[in-house]
Parts: sequence; structure tokens; C-alpha cells
Amino acid sequence: MVKRFYLRFILNDLTEDVVFEVREKESDRLQSILGGLNKPISNEDNFFWFDTIDGRSVILNLQYLQVVRYLWDASESVPDFLHYEGPIKVFLRGRKNPLELTTEDYDILYDFFTNLQHGSYVVPSPYFIDIDGEIIQFNPSEIIFVESPSYILLEGKQKIESEQ
Repeated sequence: MVKRFYLRFILNDLTEDVVFEVREKESDRLQSILGGLNKPISNEDNFFWFDTIDGRSVILNLQYLQVVRYLWDASESVPDFLHYEGPIKVFLRGRKNPLELTTEDYDILYDFFTNLQHGSYVVPSPYFIDIDGEIIQFNPSEIIFVESPSYILLEGKQKIESEQ
């Protein structure tokens, strides 16, 4: 038997709980970032970037975190890593539906995730370029979370590293 790990988030401005299946290290890392189980959750302007079992990368604005539940389930085996093919989804404060976007500039999307993770004091208004070559610039304090296929971000990271 192995354990399967899930992060269940209750987020301000979203009516439904959001659940992601993750590896144990991601669950442990979030507990560590939030200061462990004996400290209060800090709602600073910080983003938590993690990968899911089904092939998505998610970056979550901890400012909107109301509750996190660290769930686990016994399983016969760990599921195979899936290749998520969905769109980039940006969940914004006060909007019922996420923005669904696509891009071919994977390196710029990787920078967007990185810039969110570093905080608005480093890059006040991060951006990326959509499939039409148009710039989409964001106010990070309005972002609840963003999800993207993980392979896109991996390709973006590899492109950046090859250019250095």
C-alpha cells in the first residue's frame, strides 16, 4: 500500500473547494512554507508553486487561502504521471469563471510563474504573451491561482537554461 496525497483548498472568492492530488513532498513543503502545524497561516502576498499528479503546475496566491486540508488515501499503487493538455487557467478575484489562455512563448510563461513566486515587490505587474502575440499583464493581488500544463513550464525552463 502507498499513500496518495491531496491538498484541499478553501479559497476566498471561490464557491467550490479546490482539490489537487500531489506528491507527499509538495504537501510537506506547503506545511513548511506556512510555518508548520503549530503556527498561524500567514496571508501575505506570497505564491505557492506546485505540481500535481495529473500533469498540471499550479501557482496559488496564499493571500486567498482560508483553509487547507492535507488529505491522504491508501492506494494499491501510485498512478502514472499524466500529460495534462488543458488550457492555462487564471482564476481572478470576483470572477466566476477563469480566464482560459494559450501561449507559444513557454519561456515567458515560466518567467510569469517565477515572477509571481518571487513576489510583487520584485516584479509588480508580471505578464506573459498569448498565442496571438499579445501581452497580458496582471495585478498579482487579483490572482487567486493559475494552472498550466506542467510540460509547458518545463519546456520554458529548458529554453531559458539553454540560452544562458
